[in-house]
Amino acid sequence: MESAIADVIDNSITAEAENIHVRFSWNDGSSWLAVIDDGYGMTPAELTDAMRLGSKNPLEERSENDLGRFGLGFR
Repeated sequence: MESAIADVIDNSITAEAENIHVRFSWNDGSSWLAVIDDGYGMTPAELTDAMRLGSKNPLEERSENDLGRFGLGFR
């Protein structure tokens, strides 16, 4: 869980977010977690591609500012 949350926050930083909020509630059996940011986001096509398993090769060269390495293809 910690690595997954860290990766989502890395994505927010890569998207130049100035504000990142992590909100959660550990209700009995109804827990939830949200990471909310004001980064530049994705186009609809990028979002569709990101949901496709293996859409980006993890060995592919990335920008030096790109912190993400995990997930379903998110950059």
